[in-house]
Amino acid sequence: RCRSRAFARDELFSDVLAFPPGAPLRRHPLMRDGGLISQDRASCAVAHAAALPRGCDVVDGCAAPGKKSTHLAAVLAEAEAEA
Repeated sequence: RCRSRAFARDELFSDVLAFPPGAPLRRHPLMRDGGLISQDRASCAVAHAAALPRGCDVVDGCAAPGKKSTHLAAVLAEAEAEA
C-alpha cells in the first residue's frame, strides 16, 4: 500500500506501481499518451494468477477496454525477454 505522497512498487507485484488515493495521474503526460494505464490491484492480479507458460497464445473474448489484456501481454513479454 502507498500511504505517502509518492508512488511505490507494489509489495505483491513487482511490475505494478502503487499511487496514493487522489494522486493527479490523469493529467500526467504518460497517462495521456498511453505510457501508463491505471487499474486496481485486483485487476493486476489476473495476469499473475493466470501463470501462463511462455509462448502461449491468449484470446480475451471479453476485453473492453482491455486493461487486463494489456497487462497480461506485458507480463508475457517480460517473461519472454527474461528467457
